[in-house]
Amino acid sequence: DLATSQSNASWHAFWDKYLEVITAYYGNDRIKFSNFTNGTVQNMKNLGCSHLQTAPYEPVTGVLWCDGIEDLFSPLSYLCPESCGCKSSFTINCPLSCV
Repeated sequence: DLATSQSNASWHAFWDKYLEVITAYYGNDRIKFSNFTNGTVQNMKNLGCSHLQTAPYEPVTGVLWCDGIEDLFSPLSYLCPESCGCKSSFTINCPLSCV
């Protein structure tokens, strides 16, 4: 997971923009009534890919972070294949390096 400096930079860039993007797409009301907390982004940035195992679901939509949402963000399994289980259970959202 986050094996290169580029993937680590991508991880942090994703989280730096996450709240702005999700709010622009769904609006403030949906954020307020979701399971989103201010700690979500900070925990992901501080704890890295391993936190996907503790908090596997995106709190506003309920989808798995590892699967992504077509209109919003790519599957995080490309940055975190081990934490997303790609080595043990390859899915369409896993990078080919896991085959």
